Amino acid sequence: MSSITSGTDQISLSSLIVGLIGTIASVLSILYAIKTEKKSITFSWEYLRISTKELYMTMRKKFMPDLIFVPDIKVGIIAHMIESRLSEKISARIPIFVGTLIWKTDDYPLHLKLNDKYIKRETDKWHVHVPKELLSHRTKKILIVSDCALSGEMFFELKKLFKETGFAEDNIKTVSIITTQIARNTYKVPDYYWKITESSEYYFPWGKGR
Repeated sequence: MSSITSGTDQISLSSLIVGLIGTIASVLSILYAIKTEKKSITFSWEYLRISTKELYMTMRKKFMPDLIFVPDIKVGIIAHMIESRLSEKISARIPIFVGTLIWKTDDYPLHLKLNDKYIKRETDKWHVHVPKELLSHRTKKILIVSDCALSGEMFFELKKLFKETGFAEDNIKTVSIITTQIARNTYKVPDYYWKITESSEYYFPWGKGR
């Protein structure tokens, strides 16, 4: 009888050990996934479709822009995906104005130095070029769209520029797919965003967010 009891105890102990190992492995895998997410986040086209749809659902009863501005053509697809949903609601297309972004460590293009059709605004990382034509529509509601807001500085400077040229503050809204805790801590988060994260690296279909 004692040998049978001992064998049962050994089986129970073995099951317990296996269970503990499985639990520890699960916890470690979750922690690794969280750590990986904090390091970098990759957005597929499907993520962009989902995120822009959810942003539209949030915005549609709160703010309907007359114009949309995107600081750089590479993220114009996000503006288009949001605009296509908003325009269905009002049965009219919303004009999208496109600016130009130059990373401060990159060579400054000669054609922009000589171009008087833009107003230039600077942040700590970017030269931001806004079409002068857009700034003339100061009675309109404008939505500024980007892929991510790491520090929120660009949105902050653009909103300041539009206010300085006569746009009403309530008529200027900003939206991005991603924003960060850094932007939140400095009170520079966009008016609308899909996700806030501690990660500082984002990869979109057109490249790394900066």
